Amino acid sequence: MAPPPRSPPALMDELVEEITLRFPPDEPERLFRAALACKRWRRILSDPGFRRRYREFHRSPPMLGFLCRRAGAAVFTPTTSLRLPSADLSIPNLIRMDARHGRVLFYALSSPGSRSITVLVVWNPFTGEERRLDTPTIPISWASSSAAFLCTAAGCSHLDCPRGGPFSVVLVATDASFGSTTSARVFSSETGAWRSAASIGHSLNCVLPGRSYLIRNTLYFISLPSLWILEYDLGRQELSLIDPPSVSITGWAAVIKVENGRLGFAIVQESKLSIWAWENDGNVWAQHRVIQLQGCSLPVCSLSSPYRIAALAEDGACLICWNSGSGVFSIDLNLGWATKIATLSDVSFVIPYMCFYTPVEAFLIQVFSAALGAPSPVKGQELGSQMLDKVAGTRQQAS
Repeated sequence: MAPPPRSPPALMDELVEEITLRFPPDEPERLFRAALACKRWRRILSDPGFRRRYREFHRSPPMLGFLCRRAGAAVFTPTTSLRLPSADLSIPNLIRMDARHGRVLFYALSSPGSRSITVLVVWNPFTGEERRLDTPTIPISWASSSAAFLCTAAGCSHLDCPRGGPFSVVLVATDASFGSTTSARVFSSETGAWRSAASIGHSLNCVLPGRSYLIRNTLYFISLPSLWILEYDLGRQELSLIDPPSVSITGWAAVIKVENGRLGFAIVQESKLSIWAWENDGNVWAQHRVIQLQGCSLPVCSLSSPYRIAALAEDGACLICWNSGSGVFSIDLNLGWATKIATLSDVSFVIPYMCFYTPVEAFLIQVFSAALGAPSPVKGQELGSQMLDKVAGTRQQAS
């Protein structure tokens, strides 16, 4: 009788790491499936050193979903097949304002249809944790203000920000009653208080609600009606205004980052996307490139329903665009190609949620704790072992 065939030799730990390091971060379910393969792979993938190397290898956090407002409620729409543990969000009277460093910032309106802001809400899609911040003692309307969320953990590379770590919120608001003055105020989670940071006078402009953009140590916001760029220097704590490019702007615009970390400005002009770069040596705009929207597989849209855009990645490599009839798309600016990520219509002010997501550290903790009856809190590695052992036992019984 012939001996049974030998099992193939197990891959060395180094080879497992080299293979799984290359799993695309916008498909986090691949890491989760690999962690289910065996205990050795689970140990490798749940090791903090692997998670650190995985983030450093890919550098730019992937988009896991986006926030928008539909039917009067703030809605989180995932773009991966593996859902975030606590991302089932559909809350009325919330206006999404910013998403960065793993958390999301909302305005809470006093009532449906109101423009008055009562509190700000910081939300973590992984844990469902909310922190409510009282607004500073100035009148704030969501239609003429914007805000930015920033992780302030010491030494953080912002590739793996601590889930409940310290943060700050930068709020910029225009008060027309004071001769069109825009002020910046900063909230610190460590002091629990707001402080006045800077103000600037101007004419006939107000801050546009929407996502801020961070380039190096400076935040950028767009103002209406002339689409001036409001610049807030985090180090010097100063506000300044930058004129937009001297072109006819009839569509939507977004601040982005272009080569060498320079400030960029993307404008939708009918069927094309014009990208401009700010030349610091001459303080002028220079046209960087032009992308034909229909040439990158976007459906043709009517002038009555043009595409709207927002910056997708902090590295400036992608944009997200949408309109009322065609859905939501991401555009790779390096390849000049669009990918449809949602079929939603009637959405407004889309804000992408960018974050690394290694399921062994988050998914196992949140989703399976109730099923296992594990006491809370349970360490992630311990709970991960329980869940995976239970899955393995179930498979053995079935066989």
